[in-house]
Amino acid sequence: MEAAIADALAIAFSPTPVRATGYPTRQQDSDPLTPREREVATLVADGLSNREIAERLVIAVSTAERHVANILAKLTVTSRTQLATWMLQHGAQKPGQTADHIVETPADSP
Repeated sequence: MEAAIADALAIAFSPTPVRATGYPTRQQDSDPLTPREREVATLVADGLSNREIAERLVIAVSTAERHVANILAKLTVTSRTQLATWMLQHGAQKPGQTADHIVETPADSP
């Protein structure tokens, strides 16, 4: 009983929300994408095809296609280009950019 209570408290006060299944939920309440959809959307924004996304994530091409279709529908966009634009507008890194390449400019400084 104490273990169940401890688990419930850990989930309730976790900084990353967790579903009852143990899988994380969205990063923020305002984020319409699940973590997996965000991962796929980032790869789309980087210019990868469905086949390349499937290879990168070790999933079937049809699964990659379904993820992309779901993302487009959720964001009410009709193209991969619009999806890439949405990702840039909502805090995604620029295509091909990693955290190591982010340089603070004087305008970004406090």
